[in-house]
Amino acid sequence: MLADVAPLADADRFVSDELVAAVDARYRTIAARISRGLAGYSTGGAVALRLAMNKADVFSSVYLLNASVGDVAPAVVERSATGLQRLYS
Repeated sequence: MLADVAPLADADRFVSDELVAAVDARYRTIAARISRGLAGYSTGGAVALRLAMNKADVFSSVYLLNASVGDVAPAVVERSATGLQRLYS
């Protein structure tokens, strides 16, 4: 499944750690979780959803456009739900 592919873990880490830090360093952003979101179209929507769920401590919102979410593994959803409950409880 899409969420279980090893190179995607590297891509997720790059986006949530390195890219966020680079954007915050270069541009005048509000460097806080509440000010960050992801968006994606089609398969990019599935990737944005998975990343937002796995990195809920980095991103506070996600916008899906005609998302192909069939590839999001149920294990990812369940693991992410626990993390979201921790953030919002």
